[in-house]
Amino acid sequence: MNIGIMCHSSYGGSSRIALSSAAGLVRNGHTVHLFARTPPYLSLKVVQGLTCHTLYNFREKALHPAHLNICWPGHELDTMVELIISIVQDEGLDIINMHYAFPFIFIARLVKEKLQDTAPGIILTLHGTDVYRFEDNAAEAAELSLCLACCDALTTVSKSHAQLFARVSGWKDLPEVIPNFVDLDCFSAKPPAISHARPVILHISNFRAVKNPCGVVSIFYKLNEKISSELWLVGDGEEMQNVRTMLENKGLQDSVKFFGLLPDISDIINKADLLVMSSMYESFCLTALEAMACGVPVLAPHVGGLPEVVAHGKTGFLYPPNDYASGAAFAVKLLSDPGLYKKMSMHAVLRAQAFDQEHSIMLYERLYARVMAKTSAVGGGEH
Repeated sequence: MNIGIMCHSSYGGSSRIALSSAAGLVRNGHTVHLFARTPPYLSLKVVQGLTCHTLYNFREKALHPAHLNICWPGHELDTMVELIISIVQDEGLDIINMHYAFPFIFIARLVKEKLQDTAPGIILTLHGTDVYRFEDNAAEAAELSLCLACCDALTTVSKSHAQLFARVSGWKDLPEVIPNFVDLDCFSAKPPAISHARPVILHISNFRAVKNPCGVVSIFYKLNEKISSELWLVGDGEEMQNVRTMLENKGLQDSVKFFGLLPDISDIINKADLLVMSSMYESFCLTALEAMACGVPVLAPHVGGLPEVVAHGKTGFLYPPNDYASGAAFAVKLLSDPGLYKKMSMHAVLRAQAFDQEHSIMLYERLYARVMAKTSAVGGGEH
């Protein structure tokens, strides 16, 4: 197959999954064309069968790598449409899989309008805030529904997120669930024991408001009253200054290490004892899965798709949203019981194996084949 993958250039789960999917598809013998506004922050290795197409050949210094740029000016949308059309005509793309709705859905609609029956199959993968942002805005959700009419198939990363999409959009048919995945060759298990005299509490995110990283500070503060610990913060973004201020106000600055954005997080996860999240919403939480693959239990709120990833009481703990006292109590329970920690660490590794990369790539391949068959029948022939 000749496949197009479109993603944001910034640091985030949708981009990471898109890039990993592209690499996996190439390994399986497909030709992949990657489309992004600028070179992705998480660069792919140059391999035969993969070509990257961007509007600009440089990374913009004015935009933070964690910033999700969903508002492209009209001329950029038009330029990307023309770029895609040229590749379709020159290379014969069969499928374009767009990871994240905005602004890609507008690009997809224009490609369909211009190419009509010769357009490739359009698949949209919904990742998180591209749906969550409409939960309390019915008018914009209706607009989203109209835009999605150009898609030949919709996918998303969890059952919970599929159900949220149905609620906000009014669509009767749920998107096909293709879960996020982990490369088990990159994220391997550490010994199933607490690694440090002062346990290392890890938080990894793009520090956007929806990640609510100040909640992690609240949990760490309460935990540290019972068990002396270190907090490692990996990532950066709009909420980082609020996190720093809160840490200083609580006198925790000497117990915290800041690592910034790391292109490869596998090594630092392997050095941690507990991953802590406090998100307002997660469609899946890829970081939680990667931590579990390393044998690191997860403490996270019971929101969105997290219960489909983290098995409460077995691979980690899920606490009521915003109930940081309960979250801290779970952390104390785990970190003060070596036997419980060993069981959770081992179960986490086993659980992560159900989300192996090759299985999810196979599900995408099957969907691509079905969409190709449908669009070929409509168009009267092969692309």
